[in-house]
Amino acid sequence: MKTHRIEIVSESQTLFKEARRLLAEGIAEAGDRIETWRGETLCLSGPVWAAAKLTVDEEGGNGTPRFAIWRPFKARPSAPGMASQKNPLPDSTPENNE
Repeated sequence: MKTHRIEIVSESQTLFKEARRLLAEGIAEAGDRIETWRGETLCLSGPVWAAAKLTVDEEGGNGTPRFAIWRPFKARPSAPGMASQKNPLPDSTPENNE
């Protein structure tokens, strides 16, 4: 198991988005751990497989951001030249997800 340390440099860079990127690029395995840092402060951490399945929902009714299940956008078949979206999430959780 490897720990991936991500330095947060922008508001749009989240643990969840970075976990999906690491999986999609083949940098991380589902059983690895991910940590986001802002300078010397640990912001959030967890298993890559779990983080990749979440997103932040800011439209949740009362205006309070909350965690939600991430779903990839559906590709438009009528948009030529666009890359198809591969789902970077693993089909199942790792056997040992400590």
